Amino acid sequence: MLRMRTIKEAVAEIKEKDSKTAVTQYFLRQLVLSKKIPYVMSGGKYLINMDVLEDYLSGKLTIEENTSDSGSTRTGIPTKNYIRPVY
Repeated sequence: MLRMRTIKEAVAEIKEKDSKTAVTQYFLRQLVLSKKIPYVMSGGKYLINMDVLEDYLSGKLTIEENTSDSGSTRTGIPTKNYIRPVY
């Protein structure tokens, strides 16, 4: 089962594991807005897959640039364990 969390919940879960973490809500929001990690919108909230986030932060996940059939470029799509965006 996917562990989907809002940005606020994701930071709280990370802080629960490591109380001295430097990861903040602002940092995660910037990762989402710059499409460095995949996300799903639910209303006005960003939902993040915690497994993908942990892989990204540990350096296990690489992000590749994908091109659709129309030639437009989509970035921020990981090479493994990702939520497929619907365009």
